Amino acid sequence: MGIYNVYIPEHLERIAKRHAGDLSSAVEEDLTALYSLLAVTGEELAGYFTRQELSLLGEVFKNDEFESARIREWPALLAWDLEDVEKCEKISTLFKTNADVLIEKLEMLTPLQALWLLHTIRRCVNTETGAHRKG
Repeated sequence: MGIYNVYIPEHLERIAKRHAGDLSSAVEEDLTALYSLLAVTGEELAGYFTRQELSLLGEVFKNDEFESARIREWPALLAWDLEDVEKCEKISTLFKTNADVLIEKLEMLTPLQALWLLHTIRRCVNTETGAHRKG
C-alpha cells in the first residue's frame, strides 16, 4: 500500500471521521465500500449497453466533469449532453449505434448507475483499454 497526498475538503473529512477517529482508516473503509458498490452495479448493468454504445459514450464523456453535488441529475445530464453532441456531430453513425435508444437508456439510469458509467469510462480512458475504443 502506498502513501498518497490527497486533499480532502473539510466537510468530507468530517463525514469520514464520523465513524472512526483515524482519517486514513475511515477513507480506506469508505473507498473499499464505494468500489465494492460500483463493482456490484457493474455486474447488474452487464449487457445493458452494447459495445458500440459504450464506445460512443466513452468518446463523448471521456473529458467531461459532473459536479457530485448534482449526482441526482447525472442521468438526465448525460442524456442531454449526448443529445447535444449527436445534434452537432452525428457521432452515432461513426459508432454504428442508435443515439435515440442510447439517450433513453441514459435517462433510465439511477444516479449510482450513472456514477458507475462515468467511473468505467474514466478508468478505461486512463488505462487506454476497454469500452472507449471503437469497435
